[in-house]
Amino acid sequence: MQCSWKAVLLLALASIAIQYTAIRTFTAKSLHTCPGLAEAGLAERLCEEGPTFTYNLSRKTHILILATTRSGSSFVGQLFNQHLDVFYLFEPLYHVQNTLIPRFTQGRSPADRRVMLGASRDLLRSLYDCDLHFLENYIKPPPVNHTTDRTVRVPEVNDLRALVEDPRLNLKVIQLVRDPRGILASRSETFRDTYRLWRLWYGTGRKPYNLDVTQLTTVCEDFSNSVATGLMRPSWLKGKYMLVRYEDLARNPMKKTEEIYGFLGIPLDSHVARWIQNNTQGDPALGKHKYGTVRNSAATAEKWRFRLSYDIVAFAQNACQRVLAQLGYRMAASEEELKNPAISLVEERDFRPFS
Repeated sequence: MQCSWKAVLLLALASIAIQYTAIRTFTAKSLHTCPGLAEAGLAERLCEEGPTFTYNLSRKTHILILATTRSGSSFVGQLFNQHLDVFYLFEPLYHVQNTLIPRFTQGRSPADRRVMLGASRDLLRSLYDCDLHFLENYIKPPPVNHTTDRTVRVPEVNDLRALVEDPRLNLKVIQLVRDPRGILASRSETFRDTYRLWRLWYGTGRKPYNLDVTQLTTVCEDFSNSVATGLMRPSWLKGKYMLVRYEDLARNPMKKTEEIYGFLGIPLDSHVARWIQNNTQGDPALGKHKYGTVRNSAATAEKWRFRLSYDIVAFAQNACQRVLAQLGYRMAASEEELKNPAISLVEERDFRPFS
């Protein structure tokens, strides 16, 4: 396995609480490539120092998964991580945000947004050139001999325009979306302290007066703004953008994966097909780990309907009307409709890649 692989893929987990945009803020060291990475432990080991070598950039496909927390991003990442010709890096921008946020005083100011996304885009460009050393500037404690045991955020697709239009990169963006009602249910179960008041609402049937509704509304606003850009099909995204609903992937994992690989122009190998077979039809009891990927995917996509009360769902539907309509998610008109699995809340939509 080498950095001259046919595809380099990064997962950029979209920011929910904080959004930032771009200027160049750091002077990168001269770019070099790494001679190789260990087959195991890609998340832990960074590139060792080695001689620079050249390769045909036109043969490489750079991929960025734009997603949000609890939207199926770990599952989609593994659809690529299983491929022998893909180098997959999970949430490479996490450390950028972790390092820079404490230095900001205004948090959401335009200047802070420009600094954050500027640093993020510099790092992404370096990683797509197989220069993983630049990432070490943000990791604490600093790696020893380029090795660490610790290893997100781009708010919307429009913020990636500079990278998409960069002639040095053959960058394609996969925007992964999920029903925000499902995201809310999954986060409430996974991040129990942070979403404690939502859980209190579910348990008591009474909406807390101090409920942080931005935990839901910001997700919907981020999705809506970003999806609107993609669905308008601007010329700079032609051949570069694909919208994927998690629910479509969960219901027809093999078919949807074939469509994704077709869009990217990468042959689907047997390792990926085998992983899909083993990880989408599993015993639900084996998929209880919150970051696990072994599960019955179709059942998992619908589970939120039984985790949320109807009054919470109705509140979410009212707050997220725009994005629900954009993405083809139906509203549940009653408790009975919500809990009836025979009634689909996902419209049949054909979100074809923009080609």
